[in-house]
Amino acid sequence: MSVSEWSGPFLDWKHELNLWKCRLGSLFGRLKVERQGHFSGRRSFRGRAQFAVRLIVSVPRPCIASRHLIMIYVPPAWWYPRRAEKDMAEILERLSTYIDRIERFEDQMTDQSIIVSATLDNEILLDGDDDDIQKEPVLWRLYEHNMFYVVSVPPNKDIQKHEHHESVFRFVAHGSLTLRSNNVEYHVQSGMWFVVRANTPYEIFTEEGYVALSGYTSICQTDRGASGSHLVESKPIP
Repeated sequence: MSVSEWSGPFLDWKHELNLWKCRLGSLFGRLKVERQGHFSGRRSFRGRAQFAVRLIVSVPRPCIASRHLIMIYVPPAWWYPRRAEKDMAEILERLSTYIDRIERFEDQMTDQSIIVSATLDNEILLDGDDDDIQKEPVLWRLYEHNMFYVVSVPPNKDIQKHEHHESVFRFVAHGSLTLRSNNVEYHVQSGMWFVVRANTPYEIFTEEGYVALSGYTSICQTDRGASGSHLVESKPIP
């Protein structure tokens, strides 16, 4: 495996990864991304800590199949001074602006049966005295879901392939998981959300376990037994 490194002012590392995939594709020809978006450590750059984002790709060459590890060092967004205020748009966030944003960005989700937040273009809202608080809008119509649950899954759990008759929403608050659907794997870490559209077969594996907020529209079933019913126990109060 060969290794390359780049450093730069990546204020939005997810977007920059997509750009680097395009650049690498033009340099090396056809390219297969095996894994991306894994934080693999931190180092110091000009006195500031920065995280490394690991992107592993397969680069096919004549008579040679090689794997290339790209390390992109990403200084935290707060290290870079914000653009001048005159260059940044302002918005009074209301339900109407929230829905308008979803409508402006939802074309990128039209043909996706699995939607993962890290792959979507989006806007970031800045808050706080120094604009150092970031709010990333969830580009999904959560108001169409009526039932929400905090789901805890233990480590080394393999949830067998199944599907739902309605689209389901998950926000991973802690841990990570790998979702498989139609021979494609999606790696979801804490702070990310994903949607599985109705009638899409999928399975989940988690090595470290995870806690997620799960949203349903009209029914939440289990695969234990033919009825899809849950067992019920009382929640202990500390």
